[in-house]
Amino acid sequence: MSIFNFAPEKLFCRLFAKIFERRSFINISRWPANSFPWTQKKITFCLSFDCDTEKDTAALPKIIEILECHDLKSSFAVCGQMVKENPQIYGSLIHHGHEIINHGFSKHAEIQKDGKVISTIFYNELDEVQIRKEIGDNHQIVKALLDYEMVGFRVPHFGTYQGKEQIEVINRILGNMGYLYDSSMLMVNAKKFDLLTSGIIKEFPLTPLPGFPLSVFDSWSLMKSKKRTLNDFFVLFKKMFKYALESKDPILINIYVDPSHIVEFEGFRKSLNHIDNIREHIYNNSYRNLLEKNTSMILDSDLEQNYRGKE
Repeated sequence: MSIFNFAPEKLFCRLFAKIFERRSFINISRWPANSFPWTQKKITFCLSFDCDTEKDTAALPKIIEILECHDLKSSFAVCGQMVKENPQIYGSLIHHGHEIINHGFSKHAEIQKDGKVISTIFYNELDEVQIRKEIGDNHQIVKALLDYEMVGFRVPHFGTYQGKEQIEVINRILGNMGYLYDSSMLMVNAKKFDLLTSGIIKEFPLTPLPGFPLSVFDSWSLMKSKKRTLNDFFVLFKKMFKYALESKDPILINIYVDPSHIVEFEGFRKSLNHIDNIREHIYNNSYRNLLEKNTSMILDSDLEQNYRGKE
């Protein structure tokens, strides 16, 4: 789940993007050719899941089946308390080749009696010491229960945590822990702060809705909004990939969904079927595997250069 508030001065940006929807989406989502050394394909597609409630945990076995049907690898952002309560379910994600992302230790959402979900913890209300403890405690519990070393992080309710100083706090903590990446920033902010191609901690920014550069493509916005219908999910999903295929440069499409939102949602299955139909143009993997493959390629290149230098 995420919360985004737009200041009046950003109205022009949104209006421009809506009028020039295709151009603005491509400009925001494209990256220099050397940004994605792991593939020669046009689109790198990252699909992640934010596990925020017990309903999300219950949906995971079916989610694993769906992903296997479409030969997709994903990243799952989880909090330590939920792993502590259901280690076997979360361990099965690792067993099936998916990645677990650090999402802080404490539960940050609650299901009320009427079924509504409310957010309970916001990192913009915590200081650096508290954030470090949240991330560190989660890392320890996942290591202890699942024998798994996480290397990436996503801020809970990251829409409230988009400032440059805020991401610097996160990167400082992650760097000290030996992490490789974060995936909490809007695409437009990641470009503004030059987070994808610079720094020790890499950023996998979230893709916006076409025509709305200050948004993210996520199940909460699309399925819970009173302004949209369930059909919008597949329509906008298909539009994103149409625009991406028209780009001359590599495109990162990085979306996240909540497992409980889409586990029985036909629009999600239609979206994955669409991926199957254009798979020749798409490279998919978890964030971790992308970076590890990148590191391997760099090492192989260095070894090759050293070898040639001795000839």
